[in-house]
Amino acid sequence: EVLWIGDELVFTPADELTAAHVTGSWTDITERRVLESALATKEVQLRAAERLVQLGSWNLRLHPTALSLSEEASRLHGLDPEASGVTLEDLLETVEPEHRDAVTRWFQVLLHGGAPPPIQFEMSHTDSVTRAFVGRGEDTRDDAGA
Repeated sequence: EVLWIGDELVFTPADELTAAHVTGSWTDITERRVLESALATKEVQLRAAERLVQLGSWNLRLHPTALSLSEEASRLHGLDPEASGVTLEDLLETVEPEHRDAVTRWFQVLLHGGAPPPIQFEMSHTDSVTRAFVGRGEDTRDDAGA
């Protein structure tokens, strides 16, 4: 069995009344490390599953607005999986122009708390292959609306 210990030190410089000194604490962080390891394993399994079935997932946070895509969702849309700061507008730019208005309306229904039905649309990938998508989404806001 391994016991993980977190070590924290605080240095206090000298002043007119006290000499410089260090205060420290040790905390058993074994349970946290075990949970972090289990979570990392599940994340690897999820990425592999998405890649194998070519299924991507996404999360759109409302306040402040932020879009996060899984690695596979990024690849499917022809976006760099390592890129940060992908916006909803960036994602919509990958959709074929004749489908873009419908996909935008679909997102608007979702953003206003609705439950839009699945939507079919096409996009041209950077490899010049047109791909057909079925988009699904659900509103998972908490009681505070976040």
